[in-house]
Amino acid sequence: MPPVAVARCGTYDPHAVGEAVEQVVSRLGGMDRFVRPGDRVLIKPNLLSPAAPERAITTHPTVVEAVIRLVQRAGGEAVIADSAPASVPFTPAGLAHLYQATGMAEVAARTGARLNFDTGVADLAAPPGCTVRRFEVMRVVREVQCVISLPKLKTHSLTVLTGATKNCFGLIPGVRKMTFHLTRGRLEDFADVLLDLETAVAPVLVLMDAIVGMDGEGPSAGSPFPIGLVLGSTSGVELDAVAARVVGIPPLEVPTLRRGMERGLWSGRVEGIELLGHTLEEVMVSGFRRPAGGPPLVDRLVPFGLGPRLRRVLLRHTSRQPVVDSQRCTGCGSCQAVCPAHAIEEVGGHARINSPTCIRCYCCHEACPEAAISLVSPLVLRLLLRLRH
Repeated sequence: MPPVAVARCGTYDPHAVGEAVEQVVSRLGGMDRFVRPGDRVLIKPNLLSPAAPERAITTHPTVVEAVIRLVQRAGGEAVIADSAPASVPFTPAGLAHLYQATGMAEVAARTGARLNFDTGVADLAAPPGCTVRRFEVMRVVREVQCVISLPKLKTHSLTVLTGATKNCFGLIPGVRKMTFHLTRGRLEDFADVLLDLETAVAPVLVLMDAIVGMDGEGPSAGSPFPIGLVLGSTSGVELDAVAARVVGIPPLEVPTLRRGMERGLWSGRVEGIELLGHTLEEVMVSGFRRPAGGPPLVDRLVPFGLGPRLRRVLLRHTSRQPVVDSQRCTGCGSCQAVCPAHAIEEVGGHARINSPTCIRCYCCHEACPEAAISLVSPLVLRLLLRLRH
């Protein structure tokens, strides 16, 4: 199995980050192994929302800059690209706002890297054996020689952890990604989509910003959590497995890692992954809070697919419900823009969620810039969880 390289870094000081990133890449064979002179390289950070870097929602710009400088030293041309989140229009203006807010515009100005403003879409075929035959992705994906993925280590209210595997989901533009929550509602099926897409994109290198991650109700409403690491690998699945163990989350409780093991993408044993630079015991942290809910209980208890109507009824009573805090809601419309089920409307200047229509994908919770949507366990779920324990 491909190794995972680890370097300590407790600050976003550019010099310290540059050293840590170079250590990780060197332990994996050096940037020359991944980038040839003249290559156009897509640098894919996690730009979930137009949030300031210190909120720990997005990949920190100092990590992006450090990677770009190594790419340029190897003779490559770096292109920073991510699709705007569904709450931001996938237009040149929307992308400009995203790049400016997340610090990517400053990185481009300092390094000479190019920011992608092309809003075209192209087909990307998935390899044989995948459950999805093709994806509609940003056109820039088809115009580069390779992709370097730069995820952020964060919790996720649906998939428990978001990291390397889920980072490629941002290459599907805007609201197009929301359709998968409707067509692949069962969490196991959605995990297959994420694994298929990462397989199709095939990043040559994955380097994770785990200097300050996010715990609690991630990927946007949690709290910054100091981890003090930069992690890297050629395998996103194995990188996520190590990251999960570092923060104390059993890897097989993460749907993409469980499905990855079942599909033979990794062994299911973190102990079988070679770590370069530090041992697992040296870098594990304590106190990291996992999301309160995790995967829907119906998907964990029912080992087979259900009809959409029956599944939705069960979800209403056995999974956490998104609830709007009217005191914090500003009526910005971000939640409406991302809701694949069209279950949200604005009433009296605030969002209102139609619970029977809601499919419990938690896209609204993820997209809300004010953290005004919380996830509340219904009575039936609380009783079931109490009985299980």
